[in-house]
Amino acid sequence: MIRSLTVVFALIAAVSAHAQPHNQDILAGTSGSLLRLAPLGVVSTIGTYSTFRITGIASDADNRFAVIAHTNPFGGAPNDILRVDLTTGAIVTTVWSGAPFSGPIEAISIDQNGDYVVLDPGTGFPQTAALFRLDRLGAQVTTISTLTGLWVDDFTLDRTSGDWFVTDGNGSAIRRIDRLTGAIVATHKVASGLVYSVTQDPHLADLYVAGSSNESVIRVDPSNGAAQTIATGFQSASIIVDREIAPDGALIVVADRTGVVRRIRRNGFEEVARGVLATRPWSIEFRKARNVAPVLAVPPNDRQIVIDFPDQPGRAYVCAFGVSGYTGGLKLGDGRVIPLRLDGLALRTAAGPLPPVIVNNIGVLDGNGRAVVAMNANVFGGAVGSVRVWVAAITIDPAAPGGIGRVSHPTLIVL
Repeated sequence: MIRSLTVVFALIAAVSAHAQPHNQDILAGTSGSLLRLAPLGVVSTIGTYSTFRITGIASDADNRFAVIAHTNPFGGAPNDILRVDLTTGAIVTTVWSGAPFSGPIEAISIDQNGDYVVLDPGTGFPQTAALFRLDRLGAQVTTISTLTGLWVDDFTLDRTSGDWFVTDGNGSAIRRIDRLTGAIVATHKVASGLVYSVTQDPHLADLYVAGSSNESVIRVDPSNGAAQTIATGFQSASIIVDREIAPDGALIVVADRTGVVRRIRRNGFEEVARGVLATRPWSIEFRKARNVAPVLAVPPNDRQIVIDFPDQPGRAYVCAFGVSGYTGGLKLGDGRVIPLRLDGLALRTAAGPLPPVIVNNIGVLDGNGRAVVAMNANVFGGAVGSVRVWVAAITIDPAAPGGIGRVSHPTLIVL
């Protein structure tokens, strides 16, 4: 079975000859409004909440909803985490409001348990920034890291380790935060000016950083700190990374303070202008960004993994797991990459379930394009501590290049 599956994967890689269209809507948070930028550049308003800024957006496990940071840049109220319906714009619930967030919330993400990670840059000078973890039910806030003296505007997860990268504007650097201790364990000098935002390449593990030095986009190798400017002319930019790489390597989406949203290649060449917003975006995110979304069911390591491809209802899906990493995954003929190294676990789970640990990882998406995979590592007790598992999913579409409809980003779960 495994040998035949390897042959199938090889055939898929060989015959995938055409690029998959990049048809994801982009969400943009502005001063008071959440906007949708369609692939052809049409801008519409999802919801308006006040004149204050929407400084962070994270797609929920169900891509029909998002959590947003709604914040007063001058301090004080509002300083809220809201869950909003992306169809109606309505506020479903206020997840959290006020303390312990002392400064305007700058960014938000969702972790391997489905909880929210929130960046509070702090107030005063020197600032004391902090990364907090907010229980997804809004019941508890815990501190991940306290960052004294740093001007922090953004953060991103390191998919290779589970650590966090944060920007340090004053230090013109990116700093690595240990996932367990919260301590700074590495510093990468990346620019001569301020550093605004950071994200990670879902295929190569490189970081992309927006800085004020020549208003540039900078690529950073997190293994050694080597930095290279790949594009300039992006003013106070926010950066996100596309789910599926194009044949020419285009995958970076940059929105600058003028409201222009562009898509560029890894070498910095601009592929296409995605559109123009009427006002400055403080945050951007893909509407369908989280296709593989783990949620902790029973601590410490029994999880439900939500597979969500809203544009693929009724399609067959395969969700595979690996323990060797996601860089150097299976490259398809049209330039896309299935972001898993084909180790024994990846091949085994691509062929079928692995009960009682992994169940329902192959099947058919429901009418909403969703399925739930069970991953229960509690059966091993404490023997799996700190083991890293990478998860990726694809959908099967006979009409798509190579028969592969959609490819997810890799998701890291540290047991």
